[in-house]
Amino acid sequence: ATQNEAGVKFDWPAHNFSLTAAVFEIEKDNVIEQTATPNVNGVNYWVVVGSVKSQGAEVDLQWKPRPHIQLRGGYAYVDAFVSGSLTAANIGAPARNVPHHSANLWARYNVPAGALKGFGVGFGGAYQSERVGVTTNNEAMQFRMSSFVKLDAALYYGWSRYSFALNIKNLTDKRYFPGG
Repeated sequence: ATQNEAGVKFDWPAHNFSLTAAVFEIEKDNVIEQTATPNVNGVNYWVVVGSVKSQGAEVDLQWKPRPHIQLRGGYAYVDAFVSGSLTAANIGAPARNVPHHSANLWARYNVPAGALKGFGVGFGGAYQSERVGVTTNNEAMQFRMSSFVKLDAALYYGWSRYSFALNIKNLTDKRYFPGG
């Protein structure tokens, strides 16, 4: 694999704010992926995809407007595709399980004083755009997984040097496919 990346990081301590941003290009050779076709032993076959190139940009923000409030967010754009293959028809095919757009946002509040000091609550979500489940340009064989938004929450408790968390995933019980 070959990776080229350039980025910046900006910290503004007086306002408890930080930002990181990067652009990247990654090329992997000899990529394989599992198929949905099992052999006689029930084990799925693997096929050689070839070379896969991904390029894009990402940005992450963190901000603490108050010592007991934290906000985090991020966005990524990725264009991933087959850049070389023994199967010429697959060149340019979108890479499997890679959304073009993904984003996340998380907020956390920690009780700063009083009887509930040490307790905290968090809430956030993640978004992924549509993506394909098979690396191919053949529309008849390709299936697409829908975009989705997933909401999560968490309860926290910090005591002495210990911390505990209860994470609640997929609050809305949304049906989604993280991969195919």
